[in-house]
Amino acid sequence: AAELKAKPFLGVPFTTKDSTAVKDRLHTLGITARRTVRANADAECVRLMKEAGAIIIATTSIPEINRWQETRNNIIGQTNNPYDNRRTVGGSSGGEGALLAACATPVGLGTDIGGSIRMPAFYCGVYGHKPTTGIVNTRGCSLRTGREPSTMVVAGPMTRYATDLLPIMKVLVGPEKVAALKFDEPTDVRKLRYFYITESGDIKCSAVQVPLQNAMKRVVDHFATNVVPSTGVRQVTLTGTDRTTNMWRYWMTQEPANFATLLGNGKPLSPLVELAKKLTGRSEYTMASLYSLIDTLLPQEREDTIRELTRICDQELTDLLGDDGILFYHSCTHTAPYHYAPFVNVYNFSYWCLFNVLHLPATQVPLGLDADGLPLGIQIVATRNRDRHCLAVAEEIERAFNGRIPPFLID
Repeated sequence: AAELKAKPFLGVPFTTKDSTAVKDRLHTLGITARRTVRANADAECVRLMKEAGAIIIATTSIPEINRWQETRNNIIGQTNNPYDNRRTVGGSSGGEGALLAACATPVGLGTDIGGSIRMPAFYCGVYGHKPTTGIVNTRGCSLRTGREPSTMVVAGPMTRYATDLLPIMKVLVGPEKVAALKFDEPTDVRKLRYFYITESGDIKCSAVQVPLQNAMKRVVDHFATNVVPSTGVRQVTLTGTDRTTNMWRYWMTQEPANFATLLGNGKPLSPLVELAKKLTGRSEYTMASLYSLIDTLLPQEREDTIRELTRICDQELTDLLGDDGILFYHSCTHTAPYHYAPFVNVYNFSYWCLFNVLHLPATQVPLGLDADGLPLGIQIVATRNRDRHCLAVAEEIERAFNGRIPPFLID
């Protein structure tokens, strides 16, 4: 019994994305220059899972340097969605989303700098939790040291069941943080306050599809009727949601790791030179990476304007939610798109990246399928270090809406 308590995941298989280091396994970050590179040590999150008894069975595909909304690179190729192989799994933890949806792994470890856990979880109809920034050590994730003074990158779990998220989070934060985060204390969802936002208002995004609007309404109605009938669920707006993409683009420039240097495997790349190579068939990179490179040349909003907007947005949401508030927010404006479609609507991922900018916990939960058989879903958001509230509400939604629907029939 003592051994099982010390190793709660004894014998449980798990997977993680290629950019998260697993000792002696390929650690390519999706770029051909690292095709044969192997990790010399485990990332901290991998070490903790192994220490808890879990068994690593595979590392999975990612876009180059994790920087795109699809999972495609020139080493492995394109990852397809188990619900419709003409559609994307999202990115950057897309290999994890695909394996979870296909029942090829029970537990996945992802990372998230702009939706990279929650996007594949949404498109692939599974659960994913983006923790509060800083509570999970990121050493070994995307070449991070874990000692960066400021970053939006987090590591977190992806699962097929909401009830699996909290036990994994207890492992990932380490034993010393479990008590501080009150992970062993139950959350009574009937004692929380609930809010929702219907649209971000960002003109760079397309309109939220009707099936997703209806999914949000079902959740709001359930909580207003069955969970908190005396207080209900209040619709709100938030300053800054209409400029989420501007905020995220700015804060990406403040990251300690430079994308152009990472893509060049330590040697900074010129966007214009690489574009010329692409047009003449001599580039070793995907078009998605070149787009991200070119984006670094495009103008930004003024730094002081963005910093003040971020401060106001953060303060408003923190004041609104306090210690016991939950925000329901759309995952995206659409369900899993066809391959290459994100090049047309580049900024629809901003519904996810808002919470990277604000460093808040956010849990992605599935809500059945649309008429095309594609997963629907919603995000659950709380204030910093209130991850357990997000996870408790995810479990309530799983119970009320019967969890995920797999991409194939199970007799």
